[in-house]
Amino acid sequence: MEGSRREPLADILFAVTVLALAGIVWWGTASLPPPRYEPLGSAALPRALALAMALLGLVLLGRAWAGRRLQAAPASDLGFRPRPWLAAGVLAVLVLYVASMDLRLLGFVPASILALVLIGAMLTGFDRRRLPWLAGFVVVLVIAVQLLFTRVFYIDLP
Repeated sequence: MEGSRREPLADILFAVTVLALAGIVWWGTASLPPPRYEPLGSAALPRALALAMALLGLVLLGRAWAGRRLQAAPASDLGFRPRPWLAAGVLAVLVLYVASMDLRLLGFVPASILALVLIGAMLTGFDRRRLPWLAGFVVVLVIAVQLLFTRVFYIDLP
């Protein structure tokens, strides 16, 4: 019973944090200049992401607030096991990813490839059979995103 009380509270706190971060992102876009040549402007993408974060945060908040009336299967039945060290590792990689681009140590393409391959490897348990496929997919994905942002949205990436 103790775990069932803590889980909705943790979800509520997480949802409130997500909503606060979405608000900070939205507020941060207020200082961006209006568009001059492109139709959407530089604030469109961060605002869309903030809106998506807010909507998902509200969904999570609603589900947690309702107390999860629908009884879900226990986590052990789903094959889930908590891995806090994995979560901490992914968070550390994401912080290093942003810091490497902010400090101009790496550009978008190499930093993204390194971070996504490392996170994917961590999530797959460093499975050697999956790593080549993962690396190939990440390279194609990162190059496609880079081309999309620079050629379609006219946004310079670090």
